[in-house]
Amino acid sequence: MRVLLLLNSRFPTEKAYGIQTLAMARGFADAGHEVAVAYPRRTDAQPAPERGVSFLPFGPRLLLRWPWMFHAFRVLGVTSVIGMIRSFKPDVIVANDPFQAAFLARRFPIVWELHDIPS
Repeated sequence: MRVLLLLNSRFPTEKAYGIQTLAMARGFADAGHEVAVAYPRRTDAQPAPERGVSFLPFGPRLLLRWPWMFHAFRVLGVTSVIGMIRSFKPDVIVANDPFQAAFLARRFPIVWELHDIPS
């Protein structure tokens, strides 16, 4: 099975979600699945290579200068990932963002990693 872990935040990072993402990716890879972690290209930082895990940056490298830009970047990010998803051809996408999950669920099999319930 081909599993794509789709992030909406800076990666690599030392925050909890980065550690949890790598733990999930390693677990899927150890179970024999082909795993890719897709993350928005925000810096030039590259994740350390992992056995059985591919890292796929997507979208243009943009700098968030004003808070109002965040929502426009979310739309740009979710639309820019579609080509990469089509080329990887995952059997399932694990998304941690409700906007990504809702937008992509019409085209691809999605598992939404739910952390809170949006109003």
